[in-house]
Amino acid sequence: MIMQYQTNRYIIIADNDDAFLANMKLFLEAEGFHVITAKDGESVLKNANKGPLLILINVNLPILDGWRTAALLKNSYSTSAIPIIFLSDKYSENDEVLSFELGGINYITKPIAPKIIITQIKKLIDQRFFPQNSTIESKNLIKAGKLEIDTEHLIVRGKGRSIKLTKKELQLLTILVSNKNRVISRNAIFQEIWGRTMEKGNRNIDILILRIRKKLRDMGNLIKSISRVGYKLELKDGN
Repeated sequence: MIMQYQTNRYIIIADNDDAFLANMKLFLEAEGFHVITAKDGESVLKNANKGPLLILINVNLPILDGWRTAALLKNSYSTSAIPIIFLSDKYSENDEVLSFELGGINYITKPIAPKIIITQIKKLIDQRFFPQNSTIESKNLIKAGKLEIDTEHLIVRGKGRSIKLTKKELQLLTILVSNKNRVISRNAIFQEIWGRTMEKGNRNIDILILRIRKKLRDMGNLIKSISRVGYKLELKDGN
């Protein structure tokens, strides 16, 4: 049996067209996603700490446009890994180039078929849990470096040892392994495991990390704390 992990269901859509926002919200919520709508860049920044799966943002937003909003998101540790799709009311080759230079994963000209967005989201979910830098050995095994996670039996193997983990410990470690060498915020991890926004002062993630490190012993040193942001699994050649 493959363990099913709770994926982050938050999506932020920022546009100055009320009808477009309403239609996209209706369609995506019917697909099971929680949609946060915004009409300016400042609102996007305020909601980005929820750790959304994806941000769709119009380049021509008022107050703080899509370009400047994206630059601020990418320059912050806690939001730099959030995928961004840029939206535009009319096509411009220069805008498309700028979108990718700012770290966007796509540039789409309106009108947009909702099915295109759903396809993008499904790709993101696949890449988030089973990216190219992790190897899926079988339905139940995930490998990265010398670590091997058996999701069926809740076991981690490494350096000749087999370590039994709880379900939540395994979920957390799997998130880190599947995103090795990337910083993942506490809030994003919490949402993946518990399916809701982390309350202020909640220490569940830190406690789980302490337990995992203790069980992994010297291999626990691979889990790095990033002050005031979150954690990453640091794997180099030979790890």
